[in-house]
Amino acid sequence: MFCTKCGAEIAEGSKFCIRCGTPVVNGGAHAKVERSPANPSSAVLQPDTALTADAPAAGPSPEIYVGNTAATPRKRDTKKLFPLGAAALVIIIAVVLVFFRGPKTGFDSPEEAFDAYNNGIYNHDLDQVLQASPDFLIAYNGGEDSMKANLEASYSDIYAAPEGAFYFVYRAIGHTSLSEEARETLRSNINAALNTDVKITDAAEIAYECKAKYRDDGHEVPVTSSTGGTVFAGGYAIQCKGKWYYYMAY
Repeated sequence: MFCTKCGAEIAEGSKFCIRCGTPVVNGGAHAKVERSPANPSSAVLQPDTALTADAPAAGPSPEIYVGNTAATPRKRDTKKLFPLGAAALVIIIAVVLVFFRGPKTGFDSPEEAFDAYNNGIYNHDLDQVLQASPDFLIAYNGGEDSMKANLEASYSDIYAAPEGAFYFVYRAIGHTSLSEEARETLRSNINAALNTDVKITDAAEIAYECKAKYRDDGHEVPVTSSTGGTVFAGGYAIQCKGKWYYYMAY
């Protein structure tokens, strides 16, 4: 007979398994060894049906698997799953913000804001103009769609210009920061003109060059002042909430 715990062969009449020490049950009932159909390399111990007289009647007997023939269900490690779920949630939120936060507004320098606004006007890229416009100016114009309509009306002659006509190309080459007093004066003028209460952390006057670019062949001609100069000063860039915008009232 064989030990029902470790499968070692036990001599007839033994009361204990000499390998694992397990007591022999059922008065030394014999057990037969069969191979598991699912895993021939593992032994399946089944009690022999030829039991002693006081043994229970034959019937379905539970199989005792020795080795790894019966897979033990693994518990999910919820401590590991929680960080993974949290990371997935963060990624989903980031994607939603990218698609629904609206267009980027503002620029990192006064020159970028100036170029984006003015070249957006003459290139008929009004989304770029809005990007360079502060929120209070867009609100004053009645929102983005209304501001675009105002721009279309203001520059309709440029957009309808025939071949051979030209439009202006601007390039900021520097700026002069306004003094605290001049910045406060500019802020007061903006608030009075637009009936708002804007907070300006910095402001600058832009120095720029301008060229006339012809539509038919794309050649450019520098624009000069009455004194022959090619550098102009005019227009203000303002800084609000850490970003720079170009300011032009209508």
